[in-house]
Order: sequence, then C-alpha cells, then structure tokens
Amino acid sequence: MTNIKRSFFWSAVEQVGFQFFNFVISVILARLLEPSDYGLIGMSALFVGLANLFSDSGFSSALIQKKTITLDDETSVFALNIIAGIILAIILYFASPLVAQFYNQPILIPLLTVNAIIVVLSSSVIVQHALLQRNMQFKRIAAITIISTIISGITGIGMAYSGFGVWSLLGQGMIAALIRLLLFWTISPWRPLGKIRLQSIKSMWGYSSNILGAQTVGVVYQNMYSVIIGKVYSADSLGYYNRANNLRMLPVTILIGAIQRVTFPYFSKHQDDKGLLLKSVREVIRNTILLSASGLVLLVVVADPLIPLLLTNKWESVIPLLRILCCAAIITPVSSLNLMTLQALGYAHLNFRIELFKMVYGVVIVAIVFSYGVDILAWSVVVTSVLSYFINVWYSVRLIGYQWRMQAYDLLPAIILCVSSGGTTWWIGSLYSVDAFTVLAIECFVFIAFIVIGIYFLRNIFFKSLWKLIFPVILA
Repeated sequence: MTNIKRSFFWSAVEQVGFQFFNFVISVILARLLEPSDYGLIGMSALFVGLANLFSDSGFSSALIQKKTITLDDETSVFALNIIAGIILAIILYFASPLVAQFYNQPILIPLLTVNAIIVVLSSSVIVQHALLQRNMQFKRIAAITIISTIISGITGIGMAYSGFGVWSLLGQGMIAALIRLLLFWTISPWRPLGKIRLQSIKSMWGYSSNILGAQTVGVVYQNMYSVIIGKVYSADSLGYYNRANNLRMLPVTILIGAIQRVTFPYFSKHQDDKGLLLKSVREVIRNTILLSASGLVLLVVVADPLIPLLLTNKWESVIPLLRILCCAAIITPVSSLNLMTLQALGYAHLNFRIELFKMVYGVVIVAIVFSYGVDILAWSVVVTSVLSYFINVWYSVRLIGYQWRMQAYDLLPAIILCVSSGGTTWWIGSLYSVDAFTVLAIECFVFIAFIVIGIYFLRNIFFKSLWKLIFPVILA
C-alpha cells in the first residue's frame, strides 16, 4: 500500500471509527436526555468554539503547511498554545455570568466554567496532533481518537443513566480531553526541545492570522443560528435544531475529515505543481460529492422511520429540520475542499476574505427571516450554502484552472443520480404499510442498490475512480 493510500485508509478509519462510536453514543444519550439539555450545550457552543479556536490561533495549520519547520518553531507554537489556552479559559470563566444573563439560564455559569478547563487541556496537545498530521501518521491519530471517544462515551452514558442530565455531556467532554492529553503525550514522540523564539511565531503569523480570521468568521457564522434560536425561541427548539444539524453533518463530516487530513499536507507538499493539483482536486471532489450526496439524500428518504426508532418519539420535531438541512449540506464538501486547496497553496488571506464576505450576506439573510420561525431559518441555510459554493470555488477557477464546465461535469452526474435514486426509493417505500423498521430496511436496500447500479453503468464515464476504490477485487 502506497504512503498516500495508507494515509487515506487510516484517516478514514479515524473518521469513520470516531463518527460511528460517537453516533452510537449520541443516540443512547439522546434517548436518556431531554432536548433542552442539548439546547443548553448549544447556547455555549459559540463561546467555547471561539476559545478553542484562539488557543490554536491557526498555528497548527501553519506547522502543517510550512515547507520546513524547526524545533524552535514547534516549541514556540506549543508555548503560545498553552499561554493562549490559559488566558482564554480565564476569559471564558469571567464571561460566563454575562452569557447566562443573555440567555436567562443561570446553569450556563458552571457549564462554561467546566468548558474553560477543557480548553486548557485541549491546548496542550495541539502541536502533537499537527505534527502527526504533517507526517501523515494517521494510524496513531486514529487510535487516540477512537479510544478517547469510547471511554468518554461510556462515562457520559453512565452519568446520563444516573440522572446527571446536561452534566453528562460535560462529563463526556472532560474525560475525552483528559484521555486525549494522556494518549498524545504517550504515543507522540515529540517533546518541546527547542527554544521559544518570537521570530518563529512571526514567521508563521502571516499565514496563521489569516487562518484564524477565516475560522473565527466561520465559527461565528455557524453558531449564529444557535444564538438566535436559543435567545428568541427556547432551549428545546435549539436542541431540535442542533440534533438535526448534527445528523445531517454526519456523512459530510466523515468525508471532509478523512479527506482533508490527508489532502491538506499532500497538496501543501505539491503546491507548486498546478497540473497535479488540479487533477487531484477533481478526482477527490468527484468521489466526495457522490458519497456525501448519497448519504444525505438517504437521510431525507428514511427520516420518518429513522428518527423515532433511534431517538424515540420525543425527537419527532427533528424530522422536518433534518430534511431541510440535508439539502443545504449536499454541496458543503465541495466548498470545504476548495477552501482547503487555497490554504494548501498558501492563500490563507483569500480564505479569510471569502469567509468575511459570506458572513456579511449570511447575517443580512438571517436578519430578514429570523422572526418567521426555526423552519424558515433552516431554509435560509440552504440559500446561503448555494451562494457560498459559487463564492468558495471562484478562486479555484482562477488559481488552478478548475473551470466551471469541469465542475459541472464533476458534480451534476452524482447529484442527479442520488436525487433520482432517492425519489424512486421514497415512492417504493410509500407502497408498503408495514412497521417502521421494515420500511427503513426496504428503503435503505433499494436506495443503495440504485446507487451501485448507477455507478456501475456510468463507471467508464463519470465514476471510474470510485468504482475502482469500492470494488478493487472485481476490477482486478
């Protein structure tokens, strides 16, 4: 197995393993907890996300992207991460009463205090994680991720079963951070052996600051809906929205996480070869859009029998939100991969510019529709995701020659195949008046069969590389 294929394999193991165990754990917790518990976590998500983001400050990406790094670079970033993590934890602690007052939820004060501790723990493994990723040692990352997910998940389930409510989710996060801290320092051979130099920070600041700016705008934009729903509506409404959002992002997150972890260091190393870069981007996008679109369309089709079976009837309000948000997520992997390509090429400032522009029109759209209900807010996510696609890929057209006709050729066949398979599956499922589990099984089987048949008949035109990836034995 070549190095890049091995890296893809272990990156996929990490993402699929993490998402699988995390999904199973989240289903069990959702059955034990109430929507309002998840709503409280959603209210604090923006502030915790920003604290974690600024403790990194974009330097992990800078360590991966920079062509050559020294021990002084690594140690300087490590020291900065620790100091930033402590400072941001203190800020989060003192800001917690204001956040609690904003939402009129006093329990957010102790919740944010615990999250402040998690921020400090997480900041101490940023460099180890970045260096393992830079060296494409995804087997070690996979082991750490899966072990920490399982142990923390068991802890959270035990707490939820014992009646700890929302604290079960905080306990899960705390144990995950502690296990990751222990394992990264045990498995990773890296130690801060260099000197702390301001010059090392300055040499990476131009790149990392743009990454930080883009990610800050992205975190604020992504959590804007949670802030509005939590403030204007209720904790229950926010719990339903966040659960729908997490479910629809499951197939997308698996693919984006597995692919970007490998392609970012790979593209960074080959950033001067635009021909190879364009070829690689197109192949990755063709495979990604089919896999993510099929997962999302399947979620839309099976939502009615799936949600009550998985989460119980108390979560039925998730179903319409899930269907709407799945429509928004179909194009998300392509947008993310195009932005990641800009980062790999060293154009982090363009990434920041794009995210800032998206933030502006996103805020305008939300300001117009937020008072019309949570469903309308969800539809606004669909509108902004479509607009964001065209903005995200604009620089790919200019910088690596990924022309619009190429993108149409790479995207439309997969989307058409998935939508047509989904529509047919939905119609077939409606013909059976049986229990929910049987309907779910029938719809999953029919949809997968249609997708596989479509890939087979179109394999020499659109899906050759994906067919080889899925069925290497048949083609051997």
